[in-house]
Amino acid sequence: MTRKTDLRVIKTREGIRRAFLELIREKGYDAITIQDIAERSMTNRNTFYLHYTDKKDLLETVTDEVLDALTGKLTVVIAQKSDQFLMSQAIIRIVFEHVLEHSVFCKAMLGKHEVPRFHDKMKQIIHHIFHQVLNQNHSQLQDSKGIPNDFLENCLSSLYIGTIVWWVEHDFHYSAEQMTAIMSEVITKGPIQAAGFIRSERV
Repeated sequence: MTRKTDLRVIKTREGIRRAFLELIREKGYDAITIQDIAERSMTNRNTFYLHYTDKKDLLETVTDEVLDALTGKLTVVIAQKSDQFLMSQAIIRIVFEHVLEHSVFCKAMLGKHEVPRFHDKMKQIIHHIFHQVLNQNHSQLQDSKGIPNDFLENCLSSLYIGTIVWWVEHDFHYSAEQMTAIMSEVITKGPIQAAGFIRSERV
């Protein structure tokens, strides 16, 4: 009996969340009402309030689950990888794979009717990850020509968010593997050299 109840609760929550994300894509977060969510999920207002306090609570719950999972994955990589290059590659790959895994969610959060708060939260996570990476490898970065770490952290996190938004807008036309290769090329060479304006010094 308990298992049936649990499965019913899980199914109800999934229906509410799916309806919520669909509505964000259609009309934007601010325009959504609890009644809209209840009707789309084929439940009722009372059922909604059994699971969530309000739509802000629903947004924060769904967002925290997705971003906490991403943070956990990236934290493991930082702890396990000692080689800076391999660590950077792993971070790039995991971010794209995670976004693709939660593509429906990311389309709602970063699509036409994007939710700015999510945009900011995700940027903060990526910014914090690069802060850890750069500080962890501080001794190897003494010859960075005087470029402040916080400037690099901001540039890299902004580049990531902009790229992810572009990927979402293009309906994930490229695979996570392709995006990892593209991002790696741009980060390693820089936009100018990656675009072919400056030739590589390699012989």
